[in-house]
Amino acid sequence: MVCANPGPDFASNRSAASHVHRACQTFLRGFPLRPSTRPEMIREEMPPTTAPSISPGPIRPGLPLMESHRAMSTGKAAGLTSSSRFRSMRPGMNRAKDEFSVPRTAPRAGGKSAAKDTLIRQWEILRRMPAHGCGITVSELAERLRDECDISVTRRTVERDLEMLSGIFPLDCNNISKPYGWRWMEKGSIGLPGLDLCDALSLLVARDALRQMLPATMLEALEHKFSEAEGKLRASSVSRLETWPEKVRYVPPALACLPPKIAPEVLKTVQTALITDRQVALSYDSPYSGANDLTLHPLALVHRGPVIYLAATAFDYSDVRLYAMHRIAKAAASDQPANRPKGFSIDKYLADGAMDFSPSEPIQLKARISETLAHYLRESPLNDSQKIGRNKRGQTVLNVQIRDSWQLRWWILSQGTGFVVLEPRGLREEIAGAVQSTHNEYNP
Repeated sequence: MVCANPGPDFASNRSAASHVHRACQTFLRGFPLRPSTRPEMIREEMPPTTAPSISPGPIRPGLPLMESHRAMSTGKAAGLTSSSRFRSMRPGMNRAKDEFSVPRTAPRAGGKSAAKDTLIRQWEILRRMPAHGCGITVSELAERLRDECDISVTRRTVERDLEMLSGIFPLDCNNISKPYGWRWMEKGSIGLPGLDLCDALSLLVARDALRQMLPATMLEALEHKFSEAEGKLRASSVSRLETWPEKVRYVPPALACLPPKIAPEVLKTVQTALITDRQVALSYDSPYSGANDLTLHPLALVHRGPVIYLAATAFDYSDVRLYAMHRIAKAAASDQPANRPKGFSIDKYLADGAMDFSPSEPIQLKARISETLAHYLRESPLNDSQKIGRNKRGQTVLNVQIRDSWQLRWWILSQGTGFVVLEPRGLREEIAGAVQSTHNEYNP
């Protein structure tokens, strides 16, 4: 480094000379002169001023600049290693840096706290990122952060976070139309937070039931969870846990029938109307009256075996009826709010015998049953009122209070000679008449 000649007036200004001297000295400390450097040029062009004491190290007060540098260089001859020389010079270098350098930015208060806040905010953004659909907008993200996490943030901050996160995580921006939506790329969700083994196993075992009961939009969002659960079990080495879903099955006790086909767009429309409490206009194909155009107020979906029923009121009527979903030919959502009967409860509705499809009351049933059937009923009772004993003839007798329904009749007839109704008399005569008719069909 060559310092320019300051001119004839420089020597008279001792303060300015000292300032330049100290600046050059600081610079030289950071960049020691190599043997090929021409020190005589600096000696000739720099006035022989003295430097103020700014370091307790090898640079001693009162030495000219070049002498000070020589003093640093002689450390090696004195047996000092480069690291020890640097440690001895560090205090003076730090003070010189503080005195002559200008910080780029003022130190920020709470730097660690700000970094932590950013991390939490970006984590919550990732957690709210959808895996399907048109994505979530910047405004929606800012709104959800404020409402759900108590994080007040501007749209521009969320935009910067998304731009940064998209460079690290598989995020996609749907910029076809405004407002732009952000979501995970297809099969790109990283699953925040991840599933543990118990969650993964439970999710896969329940998958078939969930596919029947959840809305289509929710199922789409769960598909990547199913894939993640399968991957979790495959990667597990805990007692070959990944084979468990292949070793568990559910078989209905009755004769298994294939589920009737439901138009996917019809199911989606009805489910959406249920979620949003809106009316739905549909064409219903009744087995008794043919096709009918109805305006329904959806209340609940009920799964009974392979058949799904919609519990709803029609038009301005208040009585709740059941409509088989597979008999709905087409459906269209309405903007009109659905009317819900005051005090309606789906559980009470079912408990009152809605699935019997006819008014029914509890009856006291008494029957003579086979010992084989008695064994099964002892293991799996009809209800808590069931009692099994013997009469004076030593025959096995069942007593139970149960709802009188067509389903009960089907079950009694399916038991053949193993179930003979004793009371009530009306039910006994009805079952006897059905058996006689069957006999006549087999013996014309």
